[in-house]
Amino acid sequence: MHHFLFSLALALSAALLARANHLKRDWRMYLGFAVFVSFPSWAFITEFYANMPSVNFGIVCVALAVFIFSRTSAAWGKASLLTMGLQIVLLTLALGGYQAYMAVYLTMILGVLLTRAAWNDAEFSWRQAWFLGFQALLVMAFSFGLYRLILAAFMRGLALVPSVYIESYWNTAMIASNGLDILYLLLREAKDFYSGQALRYGADFTSLTTLWIFSLIQIVWSVWRLSISQKILRLGLWLGIFLSPFLLVLVSARAMPTRTLQALPYVVTLMSLMTLGVGSDDARPNRRPVFWGIALTTWLLFQSLLINNSYNARLALVQQFDRALAADLYTAMGAADSHMNSNDLVYFDVYGTPDFSSVYPSPWSGVGLGTSYFDWANRSVIETFMRINGYTNLRLLPDEIRKTLSDEFADMPVWPAPGYVRKEGQYLLVKLGRISDPLHASEK
Repeated sequence: MHHFLFSLALALSAALLARANHLKRDWRMYLGFAVFVSFPSWAFITEFYANMPSVNFGIVCVALAVFIFSRTSAAWGKASLLTMGLQIVLLTLALGGYQAYMAVYLTMILGVLLTRAAWNDAEFSWRQAWFLGFQALLVMAFSFGLYRLILAAFMRGLALVPSVYIESYWNTAMIASNGLDILYLLLREAKDFYSGQALRYGADFTSLTTLWIFSLIQIVWSVWRLSISQKILRLGLWLGIFLSPFLLVLVSARAMPTRTLQALPYVVTLMSLMTLGVGSDDARPNRRPVFWGIALTTWLLFQSLLINNSYNARLALVQQFDRALAADLYTAMGAADSHMNSNDLVYFDVYGTPDFSSVYPSPWSGVGLGTSYFDWANRSVIETFMRINGYTNLRLLPDEIRKTLSDEFADMPVWPAPGYVRKEGQYLLVKLGRISDPLHASEK
């Protein structure tokens, strides 16, 4: 059901973005729609089922905000203030569901400015671009401030502690001391994803690599005969579009999980539309580039289908693996402690991670897609997974106690060998792999 609702949200967002970019309802628009909704990076967020309602709501809010922006005039007035207010509300709601939508909004705003300059309005000037861009920056600033105020009010009112996980992504202090290194990291991330590296997608996404190169050629060709000011404007917008999906790298000072790159499908869609001849200055665009654009887009769609299917296959296999391991682990715990029963709490510690291998790709994603719950560095995930599957009496030991047990694992067999679970005093020790997890490694 959650996949159906997500698909519905993507379809509605794509329709709003098509209107925002003033696309004609023809075969190019429908091919672009297919590229947008089928791009493999969406799979990295859909595995987090609990987040899907807010993700669905957020992407529609962002697309609606961008649609409203596309109808904003490049002049101050009651109408522009009203549209800015509506965008602030929508973007604040989106940020409440998923903070990565800030980069999505920025990317799509730059896309609207580009399509207006290159495809729809020959008189679009630097002054208009700066004015509308400034409006968008104000929307982003007010939305972020309002989001933080609402978050602080709820935290204070409900006596909650701020999420350590979310706050860990804010490392703005490092920009001053390591600015060049962070910029290099951003450029490297962009290069890796646009060049379709297997590390990022789990397979060589060669159609994306080719599309990227072909679109760069098309971009240069499209501005070749323009004035210097128009060259700078359009090339600057394209550069911003290519880099803005990775905006969070600047504030986090590290590579972001693939699930945060929700602006990437939009950028690839613009690249595809560019190669398909959308917005060509000629009344009848050169058929040869358009033919190659059709071929590249078809190839991209075919590879996207294959990669998405391989993700689904790996996910199904890893879920079966985790359930089987959970059952085997609980049985091994019972064998190691003859007095264990399902009513009394059982405290345990876990060392290492199991080796789950499959013929299907295992892309780097931060965490999530196709990753075993027993492979997470945060070992509390194992306890949560066991309890969700019915083993409700299990409790992971506190980190302070776990650190003192590191040496006890040295002579233990490794899963799946008999004896990979052993009772040590009042606790059960579980050794799932030879390579220690970060906590135990720190004690060596």
